[in-house]
Amino acid sequence: MNTPLKDYESINATIPPELNKRLTALAKDTARPKSFYIRQAIERYLDDLENQYKPHTVENKS
Repeated sequence: MNTPLKDYESINATIPPELNKRLTALAKDTARPKSFYIRQAIERYLDDLENQYKPHTVENKS
């Protein structure tokens, strides 16, 4: 399912050359854009971080 680009926001990030090389190779090998894998990685990692840190947010420290 493709989501129109208007439903996305653009960000910039600097990554090490080796990570970019791996990402580029994966995108090429699978015929998917690098942005697809970047979104997936951020979603998965953010889910983990939220689960880890949410109990420790300022609002929850009473």
